[in-house]
Amino acid sequence: MQLHKAAFATTAAVLAAVATASTAAAVDSVHPLASHWGTSGNSYPIILLHGLMGWGESPLFDIANYWGGITTNLLTVMRSAGYTVHAPHMGPVSSNWERACEAYAQIKGTKVDYGLARAAKFGNSRFGEDFSSVAYYPAWGTCADCKVHLVGHSMGGPTLRMLAHLMRYGSQDEINACTAAGVACSPLFYTNKTSSYISGAFSLAGVHQGSTFDDYLQAHDGFLTIVLDLIKLLITLDSSTTVQDLANLWDFQLGQWGLTPNSGESATDFVTRVFTDTKWIGSNSNALSDLSVAGFQSSLLDWVENSDDTAYFSLTGQTTFNLLGYSYALPSTPIFLIPFADIIGTYSNKSLGITGGDWRPNDGLVPLISARSDASNSYTSYALDITGSTSSLASTSLAYPTKGKFNYVGAISGIDHLSITGLSDLSAGERNQMFLNIAGVLASL
Repeated sequence: MQLHKAAFATTAAVLAAVATASTAAAVDSVHPLASHWGTSGNSYPIILLHGLMGWGESPLFDIANYWGGITTNLLTVMRSAGYTVHAPHMGPVSSNWERACEAYAQIKGTKVDYGLARAAKFGNSRFGEDFSSVAYYPAWGTCADCKVHLVGHSMGGPTLRMLAHLMRYGSQDEINACTAAGVACSPLFYTNKTSSYISGAFSLAGVHQGSTFDDYLQAHDGFLTIVLDLIKLLITLDSSTTVQDLANLWDFQLGQWGLTPNSGESATDFVTRVFTDTKWIGSNSNALSDLSVAGFQSSLLDWVENSDDTAYFSLTGQTTFNLLGYSYALPSTPIFLIPFADIIGTYSNKSLGITGGDWRPNDGLVPLISARSDASNSYTSYALDITGSTSSLASTSLAYPTKGKFNYVGAISGIDHLSITGLSDLSAGERNQMFLNIAGVLASL
């Protein structure tokens, strides 16, 4: 895979080094915000959950970090400041349930168990990949203080909520199925737990009520076409990309559906086979269903609850302006997001209850209302200075955050869906302080 890789990689490495150097001073063992909130702080691992078409810690094609883009590695930035950070790779086009099970397996170091009842309902295999060699934090959930924090971007937001729900409340359907079959259930599905063992959950441009862009594309048969064409474009840009490269670097992680590369199959043929597989597409156990407003209003997702012992935060960007009740892309919006921002900003669907209001302002891919909170629309305004200095963050007058519902930090004007994680940033270090502040907030709970 050439794609002028050496030049890109060298530039990215230099920019990343500069960005990391700018955050040389490690945070104190107790963040100043902890003192304000009256806590002793914590050092729980921070787990970063990527979104649709995303990837884990390894740079895509050895060039682009999901967390930081080509200029910065935000995991390195946070680690240099003393935080323990991991970024599992989950199915980039899978359902939130499957992605939650995959994140759990990588944190604990086990084989993925998608659930006996779930497999019977949707037709996939019960078990997936074995992550015993990964094991970010095997002790998670084994003691009262064996906790983690979650940070989710885009689809990582609802995946975060799904994982927290299953960790706190389990799944009675799975317990019943395992009991009837006389087999052991994954501890993820146990229903007798007294904690989620997730201290803080921070959502960045999360899709908690679906994206109207997904519903629009489904109505026009365009969702799969866009995703398939995007992947084919990337493969075309790097003509040496093999099907094994995809498996190694952008693993679709769909083995539970029998969708793995065949010997001698080209990357383009494999991708085409995946996105035209009628069993998987028709199952509704995929991102196509799990990112739509209709999907969130259906029995697929409407049962997911916030954990009562987890502090939830939400933050998003806004790259639109209002004109006569509609929202349109700001001139600074990346050109490829402008049509998406305008579609969301003018979309209506009375059958889904979408008639304007906060469904129209957006970050280019997700409406403000969806990024702010789940469908209960129960949230607390919590305007932390998340992009300011550490001292500015700690000088807040806000009391300790409410648990069990979203503490809405706000919408950053001019920030789009990709740049909020640095994915589309061309200047090194633009998101460093924000991510250090997010880590500081979580470490202060």
